[in-house]
Amino acid sequence: MVKGGHLGGDRSVDVLYWRGEYRLLEGPRVSGCTHGTGCAFSAAIAAELAKGSSVPEAVRVAKELVTLAIRYGARVGRGHCPVNPTAWLELSARRYEALSSVERAVGLLLGSAGRLLPYAPEVGINVVMALPPPYASGVEDVAGVEGRIVRAGGTLRAAGPVRFGASSHLARLVLALMELDPGVRAAVNVRFDEGLVRRAEELGLRVAFVDRAREPPEVRAVEGATMRWIAQEAFRACGGAPDLIYDRGDVGKEPMIRVLGRDAVDAVGKLLSLLPG
Repeated sequence: MVKGGHLGGDRSVDVLYWRGEYRLLEGPRVSGCTHGTGCAFSAAIAAELAKGSSVPEAVRVAKELVTLAIRYGARVGRGHCPVNPTAWLELSARRYEALSSVERAVGLLLGSAGRLLPYAPEVGINVVMALPPPYASGVEDVAGVEGRIVRAGGTLRAAGPVRFGASSHLARLVLALMELDPGVRAAVNVRFDEGLVRRAEELGLRVAFVDRAREPPEVRAVEGATMRWIAQEAFRACGGAPDLIYDRGDVGKEPMIRVLGRDAVDAVGKLLSLLPG
């Protein structure tokens, strides 16, 4: 097995010579911590062989493990920081955590459909939860409801399953909020209603108003920049992480409330506490 980590290019190519054949194993070249790559690689190969994998399969899995270990390495000390081979396990666990929380949150929303229906916006309701740092870097790292939760036959229904990458706007808002406070990992949206905002204030929740009409033109011109601007404005208004962000809309923008939480169930729990009845 010859590693190609020190070669150039945007792909990392390793070469396995096994039973008279050369096999190329390609993967994206990632930046991060590199101390201990060889040890982690060989240990992962040995572990896969002990589990009964063939040599080519063991090497393939080990390469995936090391790629994650480099990307999410432990950034401590000086020089080449150490790889983090436990990222292989933790990332899977964190993905399961997010999916499970969103699925339970969807169940709570649908179980309260009668109370929630009057507050369903035209664009539909979504509830999302992001992976924690350092694993969340884009919308593909945020779990949500595909197609959102929509009005159907006098009630609410989930248009599709819970999966990563299912949300765009709400996912980008959560990612922007996490940059300011990593503890804010989830959100759920409903249409703006004065009564819900007033109830939130009565309960002592941290409420932030964002005036969409004040959004700078240069922000509007950049795809995806609006959610970052809303997050920054909300934090400025509250002096920290809000529990609820609302706006009164703008031209072509539906007025909206977004309730935030440490996970999807927490966010939905806050929302349900605001509903009458």
